[in-house]
Amino acid sequence: MYSYSVCGGHLVVYLHHLNMHYILLTELETVGYTSCKIQGLNANELELLKTNLIRHDIKFLQNQNFHEIEALGVRMLNLLAENDFNYRVLTQSMVIEESKIGGRNVQLQKIVWTMYKE
Repeated sequence: MYSYSVCGGHLVVYLHHLNMHYILLTELETVGYTSCKIQGLNANELELLKTNLIRHDIKFLQNQNFHEIEALGVRMLNLLAENDFNYRVLTQSMVIEESKIGGRNVQLQKIVWTMYKE
């Protein structure tokens, strides 16, 4: 069973399985800047994430629907796979978009990982 929504012009598919929990980790990378967004963590996991980010001196911004973190996706994948969280990668997809910022063309690379735990 699944459900879907549109977020930022992208189709987001949520897979539902008994006793499984899914989250999305999105890495946004452009020249000189990389950040990640995490969606779907429960309240306890959000508090644990904040504690880990502060301990590792990683900057983050808390939004109502997601957390934006100034870190590479691989670093966040490793953090979410640790014993505190126990998430595993289910899928990975990538897209490169071009947009104009300040009158010049900029490429933005997005990598999205769907992660799960039982």
